[in-house]
Amino acid sequence: MSFSQINTADSLQNTTEDRYSVTLNSSYRQQSRYSSYNNNVNIVYDYKKWKINANLAYNYEESFWENDRDTYYADRLFVGRKKSYLDSNLLNSFVDVQYQISDRTKINVYTINDRNRDVLSSTDDIRMYNYSNVYTGNYAGNRRSDSDYNRNAVNALLRHDFETPNKYFTAEADWVQKAGSYYQYTYGQDYDATGAAVPNRNYDVFNNGTFDFDVYTANVLFSTPTKWFDFTIGGKWAFIDVDAHTTLAQKFDADYILDLAFSPLFDYNENRQSVFTDFKKTVGKWELQAGLKFENTIIKSSVLDVAKQNYDSKFNNLFPSANVKYSFSEQNNLALGYEKSINRPPFRFLSPALGVYNAYETYQGSPLVKPSFVDILNLVYTFKSKYNVGFAYTKIKDNTGGLATFDTDYVIRHKIRNYFDISTYQLTANASFTVLDFMESSAQLQGFYKTNESLIPEINDNWIWGWYGMLNNQFNLNKSKTISANLNFWYKSKTNDAEFLYEERYALDLGMKILLPKQNLTINLSATDALRSLNEYAVSTVDNVHQKFRNYWDPRSFKIAISYKFGNKKLEYSERTSQNINDYYR
Repeated sequence: MSFSQINTADSLQNTTEDRYSVTLNSSYRQQSRYSSYNNNVNIVYDYKKWKINANLAYNYEESFWENDRDTYYADRLFVGRKKSYLDSNLLNSFVDVQYQISDRTKINVYTINDRNRDVLSSTDDIRMYNYSNVYTGNYAGNRRSDSDYNRNAVNALLRHDFETPNKYFTAEADWVQKAGSYYQYTYGQDYDATGAAVPNRNYDVFNNGTFDFDVYTANVLFSTPTKWFDFTIGGKWAFIDVDAHTTLAQKFDADYILDLAFSPLFDYNENRQSVFTDFKKTVGKWELQAGLKFENTIIKSSVLDVAKQNYDSKFNNLFPSANVKYSFSEQNNLALGYEKSINRPPFRFLSPALGVYNAYETYQGSPLVKPSFVDILNLVYTFKSKYNVGFAYTKIKDNTGGLATFDTDYVIRHKIRNYFDISTYQLTANASFTVLDFMESSAQLQGFYKTNESLIPEINDNWIWGWYGMLNNQFNLNKSKTISANLNFWYKSKTNDAEFLYEERYALDLGMKILLPKQNLTINLSATDALRSLNEYAVSTVDNVHQKFRNYWDPRSFKIAISYKFGNKKLEYSERTSQNINDYYR
């Protein structure tokens, strides 16, 4: 646990004009169809016992993507294409205050506030063929979803450093809330081969909902050196409260009829307590570390739709970690590490509310989904601090995803389940080097073997060999390095992810950076996906139904970013990360 860092030279603290810095940032990105921009101002103030950072940002983004899917049923072929458009507005503010209570005690308090509004619209066209590949008709549909949410967070951290070096105590409390609402209309119509509307095959659904997520955490940590090793002990408490209410109604004739089975009231409480300890020891050229965390989790949730159902569970887990490092010299070392961790499902995976994409595709979460457990083993040899080679093994147990299910009505229903164990074996080599004094490069080469072991009968095990390569180059165009250019390329061979097999992908990105030190101005120009190569192709087979996919997110873009700073040039701020960050992401 560290504090936000605001750094400045002591000699600059004597003059009033050097107590602050103001940075203005503005960026504009143009894609082939849409544009986006971001503007923010950051203010840092450092005076005596006070250190303050404030940031205000506004972001507007337009996005476009396409999804194509061919679904091969035993007696039908569905060829679907979806186009989606998103307008997103985000206003973000951040204030961080640090106060030095005494020479050895300080407190840090920050608050975050986000206001977000999204408007998503999609069009669907699904062409239908019989078993003889004869065109029989199509479905044409539209969906519009408006959503608003606020995110608020307050965090406080107290730290006391004792006279003994590396002996300290911290206490932290954190609260984050995300609350909002959404409204969605989905409608469509089936047409026969002549283009005439099929009677009683129109589809009109309205669904809306409200949600309120609250996450509270408190933790303490005490670290002290002893005669034999450096010792750390701590504890954490987290309480999560989720309330979500969804309403779904389908239109028949002129009226919307409420469907209680898909209009749940969902309540979820997660109570976690954990204690952890860590030991570190340096003996000559050896650095040793061992840690252990014990965690108790109590979950109580309920779903009220046509009836009330309770889903309660309790479980305890141990998470060990260990690291060993041997230094042959100052720049050459060998490190071995192991860690066990947990990936908890996002909250949207837990809600049983029905999400409707179109008349032939839906999505539904489940309060029964379990967390995934991850084991990671790493071995890395570093040479001259510029080169390293390594081996890594990763095992994910009970991996979570939205598995497609198929019934006789040809509706694809994505249901959240734990259905794969994933093992990955990986060899990696990294290098950084300079060519002719004006070109700085870094390269990575990675080979992998990945196996996905199915936990359910609907899908089979799958495995694959593959490799990944990346080369980043910076060209310094003058001696002072105030003008530089970037050329970055990456390639990934065929790979798998759960039930999906992905084709190879690659991209080339270009950029230029201009520094004007006397004017405190930085200009960045960049172009992504210059070769327009980032179409994503995949295939899957679930319950003997074969599907082909193409996903395209319009990644080619041009971006210009400008940063201007005035005040104390040496006054910099880096944001402190909350210990609650994993639940923020959930």
